[in-house]
Amino acid sequence: MLNKEECEKALDNVARYCSDYKYCMIPPRFELINELDVLMSLIQEHFELVEHAKKLQDEADKYKHEYYAMCDLVENPQSYKFEDLKPGMWVWDEKEKKCNKIIEIEGKNIDFYYITESIDRFIVEFEENRFFPVTKALEYQK
Repeated sequence: MLNKEECEKALDNVARYCSDYKYCMIPPRFELINELDVLMSLIQEHFELVEHAKKLQDEADKYKHEYYAMCDLVENPQSYKFEDLKPGMWVWDEKEKKCNKIIEIEGKNIDFYYITESIDRFIVEFEENRFFPVTKALEYQK
């Protein structure tokens, strides 16, 4: 496939050839110049569309990659590190098998709303591999 520069150069050569009386079999006509302009516009539009299509494909590939990454997070959630936890965040507590909302974090202690029949507060010390994204709860709904 020719690139844009090659097409424009070939069209330029045709235009120069036909505008030079000693090399052209027939004298150039005004309509021919207009046709050359139309062809030049066609080449430019074609390559603009090709560039736009490439950008769209790149963007689609990026979203497809993000989609698969999200699917992996839902199907295979990783435990939170302590630095990931923030007040207001909902987490799955693997030890208690419950979803909890973080109220406050002080040192390594985490203050939670514990959702049961009544809403209670409790404080636990952070443990590795205990707190997960709430999508981890989906494993227990099957």
